[in-house]
Amino acid sequence: MQVLQGLKRPLASLVAIQNASWLVQGQRALQSSFHTGGLTLALQPLLARAQAASSTNEAAVLAASSERAQSTTDSPAETSGRVAEEGARQLPWRLHAGGVLMPLPEKAYRGGEDAYFISPCGRFMGVADGVGSWIDAGVDAGIYARTLMNHAKMKAEELEPNRHATYEIMEHAQRSTVLQGSSTACILALEGRMLHATNLGDSGFAIIRGNAVLYRSPQQQKGFNFPYQLAAGNKGDPVSDSESVTVGLLKNDIVVLGTDGLWDNLFAQEIAQVARTLQLRGHPPQTTAAGLAEIARKTSLSKGKLTPFGKAAYEARRYSLVGGKPDDITVVVAYVRDSEQSKL
Repeated sequence: MQVLQGLKRPLASLVAIQNASWLVQGQRALQSSFHTGGLTLALQPLLARAQAASSTNEAAVLAASSERAQSTTDSPAETSGRVAEEGARQLPWRLHAGGVLMPLPEKAYRGGEDAYFISPCGRFMGVADGVGSWIDAGVDAGIYARTLMNHAKMKAEELEPNRHATYEIMEHAQRSTVLQGSSTACILALEGRMLHATNLGDSGFAIIRGNAVLYRSPQQQKGFNFPYQLAAGNKGDPVSDSESVTVGLLKNDIVVLGTDGLWDNLFAQEIAQVARTLQLRGHPPQTTAAGLAEIARKTSLSKGKLTPFGKAAYEARRYSLVGGKPDDITVVVAYVRDSEQSKL
């Protein structure tokens, strides 16, 4: 059985626009959970181990994680396939989620260029990253991204989660956002025990099971640092260029959704190690999202750390191999819980 079920058309819905106010909540959550500088100091050894682990064989990591998370002899592919078959007959999962938007300091006064939302019911969420180069033409792409997510949220309120809903939501949001600007977008929806996703551009999501990355959505780029993007009319890329996928979830899986400010600065395995450790320590998704955003921010200022952006730049023969990329950073983290389980 295959882990993923690819779809020609995309997937589900969402709710409740979030913006820079969540940054304050995220910072307060961090301050209440860690002493000053404690998060970064406590996780430095973890990040070192995570970076080393990211170079190991992916199949071996997935197999080891599957054994730890499930205590069975099933492979990750067999397990996810089993979830896909049995999901309709089981009680649905719930996503306990929290998010943080951390704009660059010079963009903070206008709210940055990212946007996101999380549905109160815990079934839908999405992120968008306005393309910053529009500022050269006097256009704030953050307004486009926030409007896009607002339309996505409103459309999601009309829908039930299913494998086509996220595509429908993205299509509606693109058609309804008649402003100058452009944005990447990624929308997720939980239907029963299945996570549906539609992604266009270099935002994206990952599913963490145990200590391993079960799935990471591929980035869509036309060239180095040139993502696919939505725009009004026919000025951008069509929603039909997006990629859609369905993945079976297990209890205690972690879903991490973010803009490229996260993915350009931290490798997926680093994100997995940090998120899993904070979950095991009892921290809520809001704190985990804030922790990941803060580590990504500090890494973005680094001149000596190997990062996904630096690696891609080197491969494109553009820049040095090392160093981060300063950018707006948006992170949404969701823990997979029982439907009846009270929020932690």
